[in-house]
Amino acid sequence: DLTELNGERLRSHGGISERDVPFAINRPLNAEYLARARAEQLKSYHIFDFAMNGTA
Repeated sequence: DLTELNGERLRSHGGISERDVPFAINRPLNAEYLARARAEQLKSYHIFDFAMNGTA
């Protein structure tokens, strides 16, 4: 029943590059990935690489 939404949108209609997405990993990053995180603007598609390869 969508009547409870009271006019709220289910999602943004902006482009994916316009959205801020939290980027959180619950393990320390290794030195290489920590340097990358500080130097680059991270995107949502980086999360899998960081989670699988970037943790200490």
